[in-house]
Amino acid sequence: MNKSNNIMDQPIPKIHVSILKPTHLLIKIVSSLKYLAIKVVDKVNIKINDFLNWFLSYIPEPRKNEINERITRFKDQFN
Repeated sequence: MNKSNNIMDQPIPKIHVSILKPTHLLIKIVSSLKYLAIKVVDKVNIKINDFLNWFLSYIPEPRKNEINERITRFKDQFN
C-alpha cells in the first residue's frame, strides 16, 4: 500500500462552515426545561419517599432479645 493512499497521510481538508452559537431564546428555553425537570424529579422523589415510609411503617420492629440485653448490662456494670 502506498503512503499517499493512506487516509491518515492525507492533508486535513478546510471546511468552511459557520459555527452555530446558541441564541438567548435557546438558552432561556433550555434553562426553563432544566428547571421544570428538576421540579418534576423533586416531586417524584417526595412521592417515592412517602410510599417507602408508608411501606416501612407496616414492617414490625425486630424483637429485642431480653437475655442479651441483661448480659450486656451486666458486662457494663462489671467493667
